[in-house]
Amino acid sequence: MTRNLIVRGFDDQVHAQLGEVANQRGVSINSIVKDAVDKWLKQQQSQAPKKHYLIIYSDDESMLGLLKSMDRFAKEGDFFRSFCGPPDSTSTELLSKLNWYNGTVEPYCYSTNVQEGKRQQTQMQMQMQMQMQMQSQKNIMKYCGKVMDNIANSSNGKQVCCMDFLINDIAKSSLKQALTIEEVYRFRNKGHDRTI
Repeated sequence: MTRNLIVRGFDDQVHAQLGEVANQRGVSINSIVKDAVDKWLKQQQSQAPKKHYLIIYSDDESMLGLLKSMDRFAKEGDFFRSFCGPPDSTSTELLSKLNWYNGTVEPYCYSTNVQEGKRQQTQMQMQMQMQMQMQSQKNIMKYCGKVMDNIANSSNGKQVCCMDFLINDIAKSSLKQALTIEEVYRFRNKGHDRTI
């Protein structure tokens, strides 16, 4: 059964140009469009998609719901399920229970335990800021590289779905460093057939 396809931006001028090409070749516009779509779909199947999304959530409950949905998605897509982040968070505890691979390299120096109350959290954040200032950008990059290598080496060539809480923890003391690390993630994964 055929369906109508509406393409945004396919105006009268484009339709007229396509009509001229169709007449010259002795085919219909529909066959040209269908052929282009078929080629695009085949190309998409042969290429491993690389996506890196930033997801903002409102509280732990919504995050846990998101993680459960991600677990279903990753299982259905036969992804290598992995994460990195603090050992004391509800998110990483849930992913461990769901049998996701923990790619975190120990010791993990960027943690803040949200459940201990605001006073202790503030003290921990101050301690973390001092630690972060003592550590150079180079050391943080080296640590993140070890985490990525750890996950990539354990994936056995499968597409990777990785939930990263490390950048979030680094951003609590230095948004600039977190953005730099985000860029490194993107740059480093351009050449790999994995999604991290």
